[in-house]
Order: sequence, then structure tokens, then C-alpha cells
Amino acid sequence: MGDQVLITSTLSENASLQDTIRWLKAFADTVQSASGRNLIQNVSASGAALSSIKNALNGQIPVFTGPSSAVAQYEAYQAVNIVNAGADPTGAADSTSALTAVIGSGAKHLYWPDGTYKISTGLSQPSGQHWQGSSRNGVIISWAGGNNSDIIATASQSLYNIIENFTIDVGTATGCTALHLVDTQHARISGVTMQATGAGSASGVALRIQSGSGGTGQNFNSAFNDIRHIRSILYGVGLQLDGISSGPTVVTDNTIFNCDFEQALTGVRLAQWCDNNKFYWVRVEVEVANTFGVIHNDSATPASDVGVYANDFFALGVDAFGAASNVAAIFFNVTKQNFGLLYHSPDLFPGSLVVDNSGRSSSHHIVVQNIDNTTNAAQVISKNWPLTGGTTLITVANGLNSNLVYIGSLSRLTGASAAFSVGGFTQTGTVATADGSRLSIYNGTGQQMTIVNEDVSSTAANRIKTLTGANVVLRAGPSFATFSYNGTDARWILESTN
Repeated sequence: MGDQVLITSTLSENASLQDTIRWLKAFADTVQSASGRNLIQNVSASGAALSSIKNALNGQIPVFTGPSSAVAQYEAYQAVNIVNAGADPTGAADSTSALTAVIGSGAKHLYWPDGTYKISTGLSQPSGQHWQGSSRNGVIISWAGGNNSDIIATASQSLYNIIENFTIDVGTATGCTALHLVDTQHARISGVTMQATGAGSASGVALRIQSGSGGTGQNFNSAFNDIRHIRSILYGVGLQLDGISSGPTVVTDNTIFNCDFEQALTGVRLAQWCDNNKFYWVRVEVEVANTFGVIHNDSATPASDVGVYANDFFALGVDAFGAASNVAAIFFNVTKQNFGLLYHSPDLFPGSLVVDNSGRSSSHHIVVQNIDNTTNAAQVISKNWPLTGGTTLITVANGLNSNLVYIGSLSRLTGASAAFSVGGFTQTGTVATADGSRLSIYNGTGQQMTIVNEDVSSTAANRIKTLTGANVVLRAGPSFATFSYNGTDARWILESTN
């Protein structure tokens, strides 16, 4: 009769459904490991609910009496160990062929033990497949192919894909995309590190979410994806979102949580046709000149509307170290309806926190927790939304002060030791003043303040209309004035004084 193996498996009468499923899986795995032998089974189970399970087991494989669809799902979802399928975990041999075969086998769940898996051709994950790495730092996909390649990409129109616990190392290859979600919905990407070294530094894209490559219309949007615990090191772009105008097909309604983009040229690139994506705690670190934390609308036509709307950062940290200079934490081209809560490290920031390029942003509301060597104060930079925030200081000189830079909606004037005048206001950075913006100034210098009507020394759009056609002289000592901005006249209108 050949070798005989006695398998004893006991299941309690009061076992829960979850425990029953675990018991069945364990028994199936045991039978599979003894494949090819004659089996004698002694399955101890009691109760009418378990008797059918006991009676259904024969001498070779478990047979289940449940609905055929449930049986098929159970059997299809058994994790396939990629090493058993021929992949080499030592990194010595090229595992491309073995991985391509097992990925295309129809298996729903692939388990990757710790190891280094060398590939020379990009891998395409089918719709609905689950790749589970044993550990984030232990499972390394090592790229041995050429430049300008996708290392891992989802098949177009994928649904419910899962990729978790991996490191993707592109080495010195340039222009590569480590992970590319193509026309993908409801995917979960978690615990993935993407890194480059040497000559490949600061090039390519770590994670790209794209729509429109597989067709047009809403069905091909990249949407409802859950991206979390992502880290990129030494990429040109940490995260890129881009759709196309045809349709249009957009990258929308995705959630990005707890992601870290280190030594990037651009941390997050919202290139075009992406809207309503929500970011919860994203950190960007730049270390060279002329770099960006986040760009809203980085298309080929940044002066045109390309559907970059309502991408909100509920916690965004942008740090600039090393040789970083001329850095923009948030950079706006044509875009609208964006919110941001921005933080940077205690080091002095070597650039602009918020840049509205040529006044192209139609609305935004950015709260800056501006921590540097001298201050720890919240600043609010708004456009087309009411300015809010605490009192900020504006230093004025004796005599005429044109184009005074303000930050918040309430400012205290300080610094003058003699009579002075105010001829115009401009918002911090290059942010254009929005229609309906309001500003109140409190003269705390103790000196006499004059509001200048149509100050020719101020830029035209920063000038003040007193509505009397003449300058308004306030009393010596503390005084107060309020203004609102009229977009049609492109002037600050003096509303009241005290």
C-alpha cells in the first residue's frame, strides 16, 4: 500500500465559522504537503453542523459541500509561494520568467518570502491580484533592466489590487517608474519603499497614479485607491497624479496617508486632470536648489485650466536641508479650491512657502505653521476665501510706506519713530490679492498715520482708494483702519478709520 500518513485533526462542536475555515485551510495545506501518498484520515468532529465536513473528506483532497462558487473562491485564493514557483530569493538568478509565469497563472494571492528577487523586465499585476511580502525591508525587488522603464504596473482597468510589504530598488537606472497604477480603482498599496542609488538619483517617478491610458470615460478613472505608508528615496518625483483631457479621465477620490518622499526634486506632482484627492500627513524632503514640495498643475500648459482642483493636504511637511535653495513648498499654476496645512522644520526655510505663479490660482486656503529661528506662529495665506488668523506684525518706516507686505487679516504696525504714511498693500510672496479680501491695521507706533489715496509709488493693484479723493490723516497715537479689496477696480477700498 506504500507509505501511509495518519492525519488527525480535531474540531470542536462549538467552533466559530472563522475557526472552522481556519481548520479547513490547515487540513487542506497538510493534505497538499503529503501529495502523492496514501492517506488515512482520522478526523474528529462532532455535531450535525460538522458531520458533513467530516464525511466529505476522502483519501486525497478535501471536498467541501458548500456552494460551488464559495469552494472555487477558497481554492483560488490559496497563497502561492513564489519561491516554490521558481523565483530565486538570493538575487543570483534572474527571476523575471518565473515571476511572470506565476503572476499570469490565475492565482489570486502571491506570497513573497524575504529575499532579493532580480528582474530585468517589468512586471504587470492582473486585476484583483494580491501580492503579500513577508516584510517591507526583507522583500526586495531588484531592477536589472534598462532606463525609462516601469518596474511594476497594474493592468489597465484593474480593480481591488493589493500590494503590501515590499522594497523596490531601481539601482542606478534613470527615468524609471517604480510603481505605476494604470486606470486602477479600489487598490490598496501599503508598506512599500521605492529607492534609487548612484547615477539614478533624482530621476524618474516613485509612484505614479495615471488614468486614461486604457480608454476614455468615467469607467477608466483612477479612483478610490488607498495609498498608505509609502516611502521614496532619491527620485525626481515622489508621487505623480495625471489624467488626460479626453473624456476627461481623471485621477480622483484617492486617499494618501502617511507618506515620506525623501531627497526628491518634486515631492508631489499634481500634473493634470486630478481632483478631490485627499492627503493625510505627507512629508517631503529636498536637498538641492530649485525644488518643490508640491506642484498644482505641472502640465505642458501651466497657464491653462487642466482640471487640477480640490486636492487637499490636511498635514503637509516640507523640509529643505543641505544645498537646498530657491525652494517652493507649495507652487500653484492654474488651479482652484485647494486647502493645505503646511509645516516646516525649525530650520529657516530657504525659499517661498507658497507661490501663486503669476496669480494663476483662483482659490486656495493655506495655513502655515511657520516654525523657524525667530517665530512660532500660524500664518494664513488665502485667495478668494476670507483671511483669518492671529495678529501679525508689519514694520513701517518714517515717511511713505508703499507696497507693504501683509500676511494675516489683522496686522499691527510697528517700528516708526515719527509720522508715517501707508500707500498700498501686497500679500506675502507672489500671491495676488483676491476680490473681497479684508484687512485691518492697528497703528501701535504712537505716531501719526496717513492713508495715501492712489499712491503712485505703489504697484497699481496694491493702491488704496480713500473714496474722498484725498489722503486721510489719522490722529497721533493709536489708530485703526479697515480695508476691503475690490477686484473690479483692483484697489484696496478704505472702509473706516478710528
